[in-house]
Amino acid sequence: MNTPLSDQSTTPISALSRQLESFLHLEAASGFVLLLFALIALVWANSPFSSSYFEMLHLTLSVSIGAFGFETTLLHIVNDAIMCIFFFIIGLELKREFVEGELRNPKEATLPIVAAIGGMVIPALLFLLASDDASRNGWAIPAATDIAFAVGIMALLSDRIPVKLKVFLLTLAVADDIGAIVIIALFYSHGFDPIALFFAIAMLTIMVVLYRIGVRHLLVFFMVAALSWSFLLASGIHSTLLGVLLGLMAPSTPDLSKKELFTWVQQLKEKINELIDSSDAQIKTKTLHAISETSYASMSMLQKLELYFHPWNIFYVLPLFALFNAGFIFDLSAFSSPASIGIMLGLIIGKPLGIIAFSYLAHWLGIVKIEFTFAQVAGVGLLAGIGFTMSIFISVLAFEDPMLKESAKGAIFVASVISGIAGYSVLRYFTGKQEAQANADR
Repeated sequence: MNTPLSDQSTTPISALSRQLESFLHLEAASGFVLLLFALIALVWANSPFSSSYFEMLHLTLSVSIGAFGFETTLLHIVNDAIMCIFFFIIGLELKREFVEGELRNPKEATLPIVAAIGGMVIPALLFLLASDDASRNGWAIPAATDIAFAVGIMALLSDRIPVKLKVFLLTLAVADDIGAIVIIALFYSHGFDPIALFFAIAMLTIMVVLYRIGVRHLLVFFMVAALSWSFLLASGIHSTLLGVLLGLMAPSTPDLSKKELFTWVQQLKEKINELIDSSDAQIKTKTLHAISETSYASMSMLQKLELYFHPWNIFYVLPLFALFNAGFIFDLSAFSSPASIGIMLGLIIGKPLGIIAFSYLAHWLGIVKIEFTFAQVAGVGLLAGIGFTMSIFISVLAFEDPMLKESAKGAIFVASVISGIAGYSVLRYFTGKQEAQANADR
């Protein structure tokens, strides 16, 4: 006899589907909030009050304590400090993928990794072909993918998309993030101070030691991380990369072993029986507190950090980044510049072309087996052309000329909109619901 519980599929792909649905809903919310603040920035920058927008970006903040002091702008605080949380979330997602996701299985991860490489190489080459000497340093701008928008749009398609295709996009986006992080570290860091880097690494080592001896208070780790950030900033390596390192360092093993958890659960069963039979409010409170503590202790630090920081990233960090970086003066003439043409070519054409070409080349060589239709691979390739957050971030690092930054932002915005609409349309009209369900059940 089937019960409501027994009706739920327990196959691995069904379990993965339920986890993905909750993740995609979060990413869809992230994409919506990000778009809202990007539009606010765009409208503000082109309104009669545009001067106040650009004044806000360059508003100076100075701190002085005795002989020590520094001065910076709000824009730099957002891009160099607050965005560390964004990169921290990326680091946590990477760690999760390496521990329990597709990246732990080389065979399953090969196709999205190969596709991600193609989706970075071809856009960069197209940009270099279209760019001039002044804009050539921005070659990596169209190589990036915005995971929030890409998976957010895929979430809107719901059950029209097979679970394996969602996994393909997520893994591709994660591999893309790894590539973007490596590019930033190798090509967009300025100068190098080995002594400062040594102290930055020393602070990270101290964090590992603190965790090993039982320290769990986040404030302690935050203070040590702040010191590491300041040293990394002084070393010449872009300080936001600290976020990635911290995310990758997050322990993935719960504090409670399986044996300890089993013992706790046995004790809780007795307390729950007491709770059912008792009308004492104090006993109820203690029992519920014990259940809460057991649940929390059974989670790894990786899970706890994702649970705590993901909402901050969605509702504070990314909106702030969009507000401070997405505003540009809309000028049609700017879209004819070599940088703009290179970015739009890279994101709109280069991304899907690279993903399709490398995927099918690997399939033809027998390295991977493609289980998707051509339209599905093309749709994912088009969604990967939504560069936005990471592309804008790289453009800020790549260009010092304000005019180049403005034209790059405009091109990224337009290319991302076109790629998003095209990707949604291809997946919406060329991937039927029955076909998606059939693929999901395989």
